[in-house]
Amino acid sequence: MKYKLLAIDIDDTILPRFGIISEACKAAVKRAENAGIYVTLATGRGFHGSSSVIRELGISRLVINYGGALISDAATGKPFMTTELDPETVNFILELADELGLHAHLYQGDEIVYEKEHPYGKAYSEHLGLPARIDPDIRKKLWQNVPKVLIITEPEDVERLIPYFTEKLEGRAAVFASSPGFIEFNKIGASKGSALRILAEHLGISQEETAAIGDNTLDSDMIEWAGLGGCVAGGSPVCIKAAEVIAPSCEDDGVAWFIDNCVLNEPVSVSVGFDIGGTTLKAGLIDGEYNVIKKVQKPTPFGDPEAMLKLLKDTARELAGNMAIDTVGITVPGSVNSRGAIVDAWNIGLHNVELKSLAERIMPAKRVKVCNDADAACKAEIEKGVLKGVGTGLMLTLGTGVGGSIVFEGKTFGGGMGRGTELGHAVLERGGIKCGCGRRGCIETLCSATALKRKAEEAVKNGVGMIALLASQGAKPDAKLLIDCAKAGDETAVSLFNEYLDALGDAVASFVNVFDPEMIAIGGGVSGAGEFMLEPLRKLVAEKCFFGSCGRIEAAVEGNDAGMIGSIL
Repeated sequence: MKYKLLAIDIDDTILPRFGIISEACKAAVKRAENAGIYVTLATGRGFHGSSSVIRELGISRLVINYGGALISDAATGKPFMTTELDPETVNFILELADELGLHAHLYQGDEIVYEKEHPYGKAYSEHLGLPARIDPDIRKKLWQNVPKVLIITEPEDVERLIPYFTEKLEGRAAVFASSPGFIEFNKIGASKGSALRILAEHLGISQEETAAIGDNTLDSDMIEWAGLGGCVAGGSPVCIKAAEVIAPSCEDDGVAWFIDNCVLNEPVSVSVGFDIGGTTLKAGLIDGEYNVIKKVQKPTPFGDPEAMLKLLKDTARELAGNMAIDTVGITVPGSVNSRGAIVDAWNIGLHNVELKSLAERIMPAKRVKVCNDADAACKAEIEKGVLKGVGTGLMLTLGTGVGGSIVFEGKTFGGGMGRGTELGHAVLERGGIKCGCGRRGCIETLCSATALKRKAEEAVKNGVGMIALLASQGAKPDAKLLIDCAKAGDETAVSLFNEYLDALGDAVASFVNVFDPEMIAIGGGVSGAGEFMLEPLRKLVAEKCFFGSCGRIEAAVEGNDAGMIGSIL
């Protein structure tokens, strides 16, 4: 077996906040130990504060406490290795905290000491079952044998305060963010990573034979040092960056998953791509060669960010099973800014949703990407389709709506202000049909599959042509039926399809006049009509555009998989 030493963080990694360790995680720890792996805990807690977890997991070996400042014998509590802050540094930290009006406490053995009654101190003491005492003269004394000082503040203030304390204590103490609202101070060189290295050397275990899993910044150097580093989903960005594998969240038994699928077995990494449509969400499991090896479809929840996020999370795990997920890619039928936030996605009822940052908190993946659906399809065509090697190009996806993407210097152009390019919402008919975006006459109202569906429904309503006949026999009046009837030569269907092509020709010719692209790729469901659509479209565009000719117009070749593949690129 490759791994011989496994270090596990406690809070928010194996122990849910205000919860209990799951039976699945307990059983997985036992499986690791039975396989001959030396399992240890690596926590910011002191020995007494972690003793209940030590007993619950049945660990009787050396454990890492105080963020690496102490290594103790789990059976006896006897210190194996200790590091301490010098007394002057302890006082300086307490003074800084007092100046900022922050709660700070120090550790004397397993007792915490703070200056005055404070709800943070009381809650911390009660939560961990630690003895605590108040010493009004705490800042007047020189404290010996202090492994760590802890400041507790509001979680949103930590990011602002870490640089301040780091600068003030440069060369004197190491500063870490740990649990939400916690800022920890250790002796320089004392960290979970250094403690894990010391323990591995003591046991005669190489770096490559160690594994570690955690969730926050305090765990990051341990995860980075280990031969295999894992972070549970929802961990800090620093921790996620340091990790090789992202496990499910603490609440979803991420430690058990990590042990069974990465420590006891060699991890297999895949990616999951989502293509969110107006009615259907398509998801695919993607290998390292960008092949979709497994697919599922689900109804798209409308206007409900929480339902969407849950569906994405559950579907990712359903597809990946026990495999490690490298990248989760998500495409959205609407505008997405440079942060991966949805600006407006009218067809799924989502507006101003920070989708990327929300998904990063729950997804068991190394990275999350969010982009416009047409841009994703375009990326797939650039990587392995008709746009491969094309310097300037254009892609239109004709589905429920009309998506568009511009290729410039061989890459998708994300817009001058980073909000994407909404080609489907360029106005084609002044005062025309109302679009899903609330405006009138958008290209989408005339050139989408929805536009063809509307024409088919009108034919049924008027009782004309093969469309009406087949609809009376149970056929669904949609874009496919209209195209099939046109291919069969039905006059009504041919006339309606020609109207559609005329509008599409106007739209494409306008883009040719603006961009003069080498290649125009047509994707989406309507592109399934193939040459029946493309041959007349080429003639129309050449006639309608300023230049009298245009670049090549071809069907996209990645088909329904394009959005899923492009989402992870």
